[in-house]
Amino acid sequence: MADDAMELVQDESLRPRIRRLTGYAYDPSLSTSLDGASINLATFKIRWEADLQPGPIGEYLEVIDVDPASQAFYLPVDLNNPMILAQDGLPPSESNPQFHQQMVYAVAMLTIQHFERALGRKTLWSPFAYQSSTDSCRPPADGPRESSIEGTTKPDRFVKRLRIYPHALRTANAYYSPDKKAVLFGYFPARPQKETSLMPGSLVFTALSHDIIAHEVTHALIDGLRHRFIYAYHPDTKALHEAFSDLVALCQHFTFKEALTYQIAKTRGELDSEHLLGQLAQQFGLAIGNYSSLRDAIGKVDKETGHWRLNEPNANDYKQEMEPHRRGSILVAAVFGAFLNVYRKRVADLFRIATDGTGVLRPGNIHPDLVERLATEAARTAKHFLSVIIRALDYCPPAHTTFGDLLRAMITADLDLVPNDPLGYRVALMESFKRWGIYPEQIRTLSEDSLIYPTFTAQEWVDILGKGNTPEEKTGDRFVVSLSKFLRHFFNEVGDNLSRSEIFQKTLELKGALHTLIEKADFHYRSGLEQMTGVLLTNEKAKDNQVILPLSSDWSGKYRAFVMLGKNDCPRFQVHSMHRSQRVGPDNVILNQVILTITQNCCIEQKDLPENHPRRFITFQSGCTLILDMDKRTVKVMKKRTLNIERLEGFLGRLTMTELTASDFPFHAPFPLQQEEEPFAALHGIS
Repeated sequence: MADDAMELVQDESLRPRIRRLTGYAYDPSLSTSLDGASINLATFKIRWEADLQPGPIGEYLEVIDVDPASQAFYLPVDLNNPMILAQDGLPPSESNPQFHQQMVYAVAMLTIQHFERALGRKTLWSPFAYQSSTDSCRPPADGPRESSIEGTTKPDRFVKRLRIYPHALRTANAYYSPDKKAVLFGYFPARPQKETSLMPGSLVFTALSHDIIAHEVTHALIDGLRHRFIYAYHPDTKALHEAFSDLVALCQHFTFKEALTYQIAKTRGELDSEHLLGQLAQQFGLAIGNYSSLRDAIGKVDKETGHWRLNEPNANDYKQEMEPHRRGSILVAAVFGAFLNVYRKRVADLFRIATDGTGVLRPGNIHPDLVERLATEAARTAKHFLSVIIRALDYCPPAHTTFGDLLRAMITADLDLVPNDPLGYRVALMESFKRWGIYPEQIRTLSEDSLIYPTFTAQEWVDILGKGNTPEEKTGDRFVVSLSKFLRHFFNEVGDNLSRSEIFQKTLELKGALHTLIEKADFHYRSGLEQMTGVLLTNEKAKDNQVILPLSSDWSGKYRAFVMLGKNDCPRFQVHSMHRSQRVGPDNVILNQVILTITQNCCIEQKDLPENHPRRFITFQSGCTLILDMDKRTVKVMKKRTLNIERLEGFLGRLTMTELTASDFPFHAPFPLQQEEEPFAALHGIS
């Protein structure tokens, strides 16, 4: 009998699929109010990790609870302890460090799961990257030392786990560190404007806020997907990083059923009135002296009247607002406005039924069954928008991404997976962005057809790559066949059956092979690829190991722009990332894709600075994203051309008129910066 029981316990088919962990749906402040206490507990359904170690330490995350300010190291929580498992994790507690560890782990894993589900692949953190010779505008004294792997002197190193420190700082801050590959959370004494909102001097732990945890982990996830995504060559770039992280946190609120149904009932189904779902980091905002939350997605409290009001779209805000958080709130409002319009369309029939066709609800509470149906529709709508904005990351150019680029990426990504759009998600996005004055560059009309990124068939690809002088050169078949075979090999080799470390190593190896394939291709093939991608791959204007870029007379006197030559007299470039993706749409549409990004650094010499001045040479990035459909044999192209002189000179204008700081380039600066060691800390710091 005992042997049968042991055999049953070891049966793999009985292994749980999810782990239930209790935590705060918002943050501890809501649990101190009679109304909020009943809705502030959420049960996070996390993927089961059988080998989860105390910390918790799992496949993706490592929670390390060191408190330098208190000189303490807190005992790590063991979530596999039977007594903890039996009660869905530790009960919420502001004073228990082990619960803090559980909270950051649960919300971080929830966020990771949403990304993996939308992207159709396993998550990889940004690697520890060695300085690339392609990042340098000065060739080494003994000549180029590039390897075939992305032109680097050494290969990147795999980062298995993101480290999370729940009590790293005694300050009103929390941030992602790209150098440490870690998220550091702070705690601090509250200083509210009103003593009735929060007890003065009480400790506020940012590690207990769902919104702050999701926000910071999203920064880390974006860094893993688009390591060069944050370069502040445009006012949108920092704001986009902040807004994207806020949107993920905001959409995740709609996955908490108890909190959602309560807010639906309270607002009588009208989500454009005041509610907690549209606010972020309530306790943090109150603790630093704000009237309400740190940032409101769709509205704010009037400081004079004390009444909440909806943010009205104003195109001038996008033209004038440059502070990253406030500019980012414009993007949040645009996406959330589209969400509200789709939600209203989805529930219009329910309101007609509930009001006998008048559209006007009777005074008092609405029926619980109506609340349940409205909550279901709101959750479905939010889930779809969350998926769309995450998938859009794959469809963005690798550098210099703007709000308009993100709109095009969302429209293209959604159309690929959901061809039929009866509820008008894409139209709602276009309309909402238009109301805020956000328009993509270089499109003729604001329509779905115009916003979709260009798609090339296999034959069109052959025609572009096959331009040459001789009959042999005029066919691109040979190069396209070689490239297609290579990409098919990559898709087949890098499957979900591999571990994350194996995916990383195999991808690194194949990125190097692809770099070599392009670099050694015949000139006319590289010329065709240059036309398609916008990445400079030919050397017709080369001089002294450099390809000179033309600048207008307004700038050529002070600056010189060029791209360094690498091997085979090919301008230096990077195969920056390669991903295999399998996405499943609502109609069981399966997309088998390879997402490829190629980047290039343009070097800019400031002639009026001394030869050895650290900012004599700076870099400016360009590049393209290619989405290859392995079944349809098509390729979509999202590019920022190296020879886009208008964009380059726009950056030079900003460089001339403003003093760029470390927070403008959180991941890597185009020139040496004597600033804070952790620029994201400066970006998220509260004065």
